[in-house]
Amino acid sequence: MHRFLKAAALALPIAVAAGGAADAASCTTKFLRGVWVGHATTEVDLYCTLEIKDNGWTVESSCFNPKTLQQAATLEGRFAVTKSCDVTASFDFTNGATGKVSPATFKGRMRPETGVMTGDFVIFGKGEAYRFVQQWN
Repeated sequence: MHRFLKAAALALPIAVAAGGAADAASCTTKFLRGVWVGHATTEVDLYCTLEIKDNGWTVESSCFNPKTLQQAATLEGRFAVTKSCDVTASFDFTNGATGKVSPATFKGRMRPETGVMTGDFVIFGKGEAYRFVQQWN
C-alpha cells in the first residue's frame, strides 16, 4: 500500500502538468475575431483599434493620438495564432499624413481567458512593448 501511495504521489504532478498543457494548447486564430484596442506600454502615445475576422485578417483599423483623436495611421494585415497561444502578425502600416506604407510586425502571446495579447510591435526597425485588449467579438 505504501508503494502505491508513493507512486500515486509521484504521478499526480505529471498528470496535472499534462492536463495544463492540454488546456494551454487550445488557441486558434478564430479567438481573434472582434474589435481590439492596443497601446504601447512605453512612452509612445499611439492607440490602435483593429477589427479582426475569424481568419486573422484585419477588416478596419485606425491608429490615433489619444490627445487629439486624429488618425495617424492604419494597419492592414493578418494575425495568426498557434495552438499554444503564440501570436504573430504582419502589417502594412500606412502613415495617415503622408500615405507612406511601411512594414510592421507583432509577435506575442494571447491569453484567451482575459482577451489580452501582449508582445512586441516592430515598426521602422524599432520594437515597442505593446498590449491589445479585446473589446467585443
